[in-house]
Amino acid sequence: MQLDCIGFCGVDDSVDLQALCDLSVEHPYIEWGILLRPDKQGLPRYAGAHALEELGRMVSSCAEAGATLRVAAHFCGADCIRALSGDVAHVCRIREVIGFRRMQINPTAANEAGGWEPAPAAEGLRAVAAALADVELILQVNDETQELARHLFYDPERPAPPNFAALLDASCGLGVAPAAHPSPLPGVRCGFAGGMGPDTVLAQLVKVSAACEGQPECTTWIDMESGVRGRDAAGADIFDLARVRRVLDLVVAEGYLEGLQGSNEPAPELIEVAVSLATSETRRGKGKAGVANAGENREKLDDRVPKSGKVKGKGGMETSGKSQEKPDDSVPKSGAGKGKSKSRRWVSSRI
Repeated sequence: MQLDCIGFCGVDDSVDLQALCDLSVEHPYIEWGILLRPDKQGLPRYAGAHALEELGRMVSSCAEAGATLRVAAHFCGADCIRALSGDVAHVCRIREVIGFRRMQINPTAANEAGGWEPAPAAEGLRAVAAALADVELILQVNDETQELARHLFYDPERPAPPNFAALLDASCGLGVAPAAHPSPLPGVRCGFAGGMGPDTVLAQLVKVSAACEGQPECTTWIDMESGVRGRDAAGADIFDLARVRRVLDLVVAEGYLEGLQGSNEPAPELIEVAVSLATSETRRGKGKAGVANAGENREKLDDRVPKSGKVKGKGGMETSGKSQEKPDDSVPKSGAGKGKSKSRRWVSSRI
């Protein structure tokens, strides 16, 4: 079993974006996970609008310079419901801001994304996958989503879209370490999550290896969120880069990432250029993303909450997010997500 990616989810306004770039230079297999949920935007674990825009500019600048800054969007809450409904334009608007290469769908109770029915939700995700063929879509697979997974991955007449993958997380996104991880789905690229952090990652990787037994060519990824949270001097909940570094040191030392070191060698100078471009507005006195701006940030992406396109819930009920009155002026209005935006250009890059 070999890893090709380590995901650290929950990048928020507490983290120094320059530090993320520096770590990506040293460890190009890092993927920074951005949790998307309109009602929590700007709070711990959920980056505010300004941080999202700055990160997106960094991703774009790095891609143009030939460097790599890997970002994944994790759709939760109303954003997840819109993805399940097949709202391609909405997903593309978010991609224009962040420049993500992968997107994870988290339709679980813990992520406030329930009330959907498997069949229509599967159709909605197939529509998104078809429209964004250069993006890998990841379904969080567990007891709550097994029927949706069955419609996507086990329909003999309709194979899963080639850009679909699965994250096996028995804890349903609650960060609980399992006694054993399930085996990868047949013919599906799979990753693993559940209770990982610096104190547990090596033990969990032994269990992941056991789950992949009999598949010597198995290449996978791991993802963690709660395990890399910490507290600052004032006791505030933060995305803890010290814990991230401890995980990296442990995993690298055990050889799970052999062959991936140094694959981004030209990046240091290029990353510095990207960061300089991305933070120019901050230097001009427009402020930086921070908790103090959380209220303002939460207002900027309000178009993400659906005004229509409801998804039928269990028992025939329909669900949708609460409509908002202000127009979304923080993302491009090019629903199809093609071409150049006025502020930045997203560079397509397939994993």
